[in-house]
Amino acid sequence: MDDAILTLTPPKAARGQQVTIVIRTSLPWDDDAQISNPPLNGALTWWAYPYARPWGMRNEDGTVVRKVAVRAAVRVDGPGFHSIDPFHIKVKGLEVSTDIARIIGVERDERDFPYPISVQWRFPPKTVWQGQTIPLILEARNLSYLALASSASLTQVPAGLLEEAPGYGRVNTRPYETDTLYDVPMAAWLWTLGEPGPFEFPGARVVVSGLTRVAPGFSLKVLPLPSSVSQTGAVGRFRLDVDWGKGPYKVDAILSLRVRIEGEGNLGVLRGPLPEITGAEQVNSHSLSSYLPDPLGYKGWREERFDYRINEAGALKVRIPKWTWFDPQDTGHVYSVAEQIHTIQVEEALDEELLSSADMLLGADLFRYRSLVFHGRNPILYLLVLPGILVLTALYVFRRFKLRHLSVAFALPL
Repeated sequence: MDDAILTLTPPKAARGQQVTIVIRTSLPWDDDAQISNPPLNGALTWWAYPYARPWGMRNEDGTVVRKVAVRAAVRVDGPGFHSIDPFHIKVKGLEVSTDIARIIGVERDERDFPYPISVQWRFPPKTVWQGQTIPLILEARNLSYLALASSASLTQVPAGLLEEAPGYGRVNTRPYETDTLYDVPMAAWLWTLGEPGPFEFPGARVVVSGLTRVAPGFSLKVLPLPSSVSQTGAVGRFRLDVDWGKGPYKVDAILSLRVRIEGEGNLGVLRGPLPEITGAEQVNSHSLSSYLPDPLGYKGWREERFDYRINEAGALKVRIPKWTWFDPQDTGHVYSVAEQIHTIQVEEALDEELLSSADMLLGADLFRYRSLVFHGRNPILYLLVLPGILVLTALYVFRRFKLRHLSVAFALPL
């Protein structure tokens, strides 16, 4: 197969600009040259269809031989990486083909940039589950260097619960010919929708490297959760752990019970199981949590702590209800932890008449002393009296010494 050299002028063009295509072949000139109109890929439009014309190639002996050349032109209608499929040129049974012609289209405000910079949503979902927390990453594509957004904001507030996730998302790289292109996250959010149905997420405006770009919004459908998960609303992959102190417990003491949910999913909105204890009343509760953005929502743990005052002695029942969650991966699956019932032994409280002030303040178990019988045979009595005797003796000696000192002073002659 003979040679064909294709040239683009210019190889990078702004929106609305023309690109001229020139192909020089080694085929001998003929008026009946056949040229294909290859498909255009991307935002390109034929401005001038391919046509043949001769060009002169000088031989080594100085003579000029006419060969087949092809000229055409296309218009760039938008930014992006566009291409033209190979041209096929035939002359009297001879045929040559070109390689794919690649044209870079840019906006007018980025003429000085090597590649078109666009802002897009990274893999926006089309369907999600009710209560599922989904990460949404807004990225700038085709950067020739790493850059952060000067500003990023949504065009309006969407329905549901929306939380910012600064710093979430990795930088992706792609090769283009001899260069490396960067797709850099500009902003990220975590979105949770509590009702089924169709929803719209708004567009976003980003300023990066001095350029203002707008990413359009997108639509998605929220599927209803199975009825077995409606009480917990838990969507993700989780592990449940429940524990409390070892005791021993007494009536009027405080029993602290911890319910910990660990894993990845909608940790911010799910509802854990509520413990039930016979013979006790709840007096306090508080939450602790530690989680970070994750492809399934959040990854980490959430903990609920409940404080109960024990009212009865004997065997108390601690019941942890069945807890169910929904794994949204693939077609989805429901998992659960069976109901748990435990027994704790509670002792009677100490008689209030025997409680001292220290007992009331710090607890009877911490300060408990046996009563002391004070009489002459109790050696502890002497330990208590001895400090007083020592103090009195010291005062007596000090006063006698002071009186002697004064007497000597009066006796001395003036």
